[in-house]
Amino acid sequence: MTAFTSDQAFLDWGWRVPFLASVALVITGFYIRAGVKETPVFEELKKKGAVVNAPLVKVLRRNGREVALTALLRTSQQVCFYIFTTYILTYATTILGFGRGLVLNMVMAMALVSCFANPLFGHLSDKFGRRTITAIGCVIMLFYPFVSRFGLLDTKSLPLVFLAILLSNPLQDLQYGPQAAFISESFPASLRYSGSALGYQLASITAGGPAPLIATLLLRDTGPRRRSRVHLDLLDDQPGVRLPAEGSSWERTTADDDKPQRRRDSETIFLCASASLRLDLNLSSSSSEPALAS
Repeated sequence: MTAFTSDQAFLDWGWRVPFLASVALVITGFYIRAGVKETPVFEELKKKGAVVNAPLVKVLRRNGREVALTALLRTSQQVCFYIFTTYILTYATTILGFGRGLVLNMVMAMALVSCFANPLFGHLSDKFGRRTITAIGCVIMLFYPFVSRFGLLDTKSLPLVFLAILLSNPLQDLQYGPQAAFISESFPASLRYSGSALGYQLASITAGGPAPLIATLLLRDTGPRRRSRVHLDLLDDQPGVRLPAEGSSWERTTADDDKPQRRRDSETIFLCASASLRLDLNLSSSSSEPALAS
């Protein structure tokens, strides 16, 4: 649409065209889903008459902790995704001065690479474990925002900006690739679909959706000193929880737990939540950058 419309026309009506065209995707998705057979585990539950009648209520009663921890697990990945795919449009056009069409093309190239990165990291999680691949992704997201912004984006060099955008989403796919299996393995078969869906979408409300808005507000209003202080305060408030072994349930760690393995496990989810905060806060404005218009 940006190739066929002016900037003003795109803002007035052009952006609506892709939304209307997505009706075809909805129909295609429904057709595919209608043809997908239920898993052998669920079929066995149906034969035994063990299908839960009110799964949403029961999953909140029995597995409320898993639902909450699923949302926390997705917090870093969701924030990263929406920063890399939506907020970057504002940052690259307003602060870096690139054209909207050029930035959209770079984001599309990034999405294309992610089409291959997602299944790759999912496969690696089958081989090396969900926690291992997820933890590696979280650690990378602790440092990549610094490299991306100060080393690549803020140079305003087209090749370096393109490299920063191209690598951003595939790197967060280290967390996203294992999630389908990781989350579903945390719930019993009778409540798996409802529990996974609820926790999965909860993060979209609490993390993914607000992320670009918060980043834009920080870009406009927050100076570097205050940004660092808020960052440290939020990191201090993050909870420590234990990621489950594949196929097992979640467990909460205690403050006085001195077992090294549990401490390492609790750090994984800590890193996930911390990475989202680092990404959001460190892409905010410095005192030398112009503020966005209100």
